[in-house]
Amino acid sequence: VVYSLLKRHHDGNDEARKRPIVCLVRAEKVRAEKKYWRAQAENMRKDPAIIRVLPYDMLDGGTTLSDALECAIADESANKRVCVYHVASSFGPTPDPVRTARNNVKSAEDAVSCLAKCSELHPASRFRLVLTSSMAAVRATSQSPLNGKYYTHLDWNTESKLNESNWGSCYQWSKAASERRTR
Repeated sequence: VVYSLLKRHHDGNDEARKRPIVCLVRAEKVRAEKKYWRAQAENMRKDPAIIRVLPYDMLDGGTTLSDALECAIADESANKRVCVYHVASSFGPTPDPVRTARNNVKSAEDAVSCLAKCSELHPASRFRLVLTSSMAAVRATSQSPLNGKYYTHLDWNTESKLNESNWGSCYQWSKAASERRTR
């Protein structure tokens, strides 16, 4: 997402040039991500200062996201439109896949709550949330489309369950639950 934003972000549009791209990553990855995005920006002949890499903890109740939003709208030169791409979901085997799945849902809920609170605190600013998902929210591994041919907006994963011995089912459950809870 960050690469795509950087690539399109500042082409001939003065307003877009003023808006930072804030990239939130795990605290232990901040240094490496700063180095990576600096190199990417330089390779594209973009100003590396436009990308701000900040630490993010998806389980802190929205604190680090709120801090990042404040950073994004505090810049005097920035247009007060903020779009958050929520791509934070743990994927892969973990010691406790049920807890991981619940944490994925909590993270999405916290993002919605945080943006709602920021909207109240800063009514002149406009906030938008793009909650990224996957086919996991649409269907379980063996679930067929409702229409028998292809998946549509009417299809929902109704088969995946929280199962401590099946991290894949837990992940799929978390994607469907996140979408349902944040609508």
